[in-house]
Amino acid sequence: MSGKNIFKCIGSDNTTVSDKILENLEVSFEDANKDSKKMSALSTELKKDMGILYCVVPFCHTAEADAFGSTVVFDSKAGNRINTSLVNDKVYLENIKPIDFSTGRIHEILEAINLLKLDGEKVCLNVTGPITIATSIVESRLFYRLIRKDREAVNRLLGIIEDSLVEYITKGVNAGADIISFADPAGTLDIVGPKVYEELSGASTLRVLKRVESILDNSVVHICGKTSTSLEEVGFINSKKVKSHGNSYGETIENYKIDNKNAKFIGHWCIKREKNNNNLVCCELM
Repeated sequence: MSGKNIFKCIGSDNTTVSDKILENLEVSFEDANKDSKKMSALSTELKKDMGILYCVVPFCHTAEADAFGSTVVFDSKAGNRINTSLVNDKVYLENIKPIDFSTGRIHEILEAINLLKLDGEKVCLNVTGPITIATSIVESRLFYRLIRKDREAVNRLLGIIEDSLVEYITKGVNAGADIISFADPAGTLDIVGPKVYEELSGASTLRVLKRVESILDNSVVHICGKTSTSLEEVGFINSKKVKSHGNSYGETIENYKIDNKNAKFIGHWCIKREKNNNNLVCCELM
């Protein structure tokens, strides 16, 4: 389990937004992250500007941690980032509660999907994996200390995160998201190592994916290449190459979905990268 087969990512986890687009929309980037109408408008403009098939929301991987209670700095150039973690002392772990989807930014994200679908758009919902969320709501040094010294506390935390992710994906599918783009950038095999990946990170991701498999309906989960190859490296998924067609990677996915109604998981590539040979990699959970 050397990690040599892990996908090499060359993209950014964040969306860079030009001042010109924000000026034309007459919105601030922070407001576009927090208000469903402004968010859907910005997502539509970014789709046009980048020449892609899908409107993508949210614009970063901080939304879930924000919903749990961490604070976020909104930056249209460098990308959004966690400013202050919710928990920096073990004593406060008990304060962590499941996400409330009826309020806040995460509620606005789901509302933005509804608005985009009403406008006839195809929508991609960015979803962050459990370890990235965990290290964003619990100060990372504390989190990794807990892995060594209090695995029970870590398991409780991951259970809360997993429940919230399943609910988030379910609500995204029900709102009409065509693709769930799932990535756990802080939790891949090359980052956390084989033991932690197999026992915690990969196992947690696999539980989430298994729980949502039956509710995807016409949606498909695109697993970030680093995450999907990590899962395969430890035997949590199998993969196979399939052929489709399209002028872009997004079109290739969409056409495959139309022709293969039972397609659930696609991976081993970056959804932000173009691909011209019409190959896709389908993933089967083990």
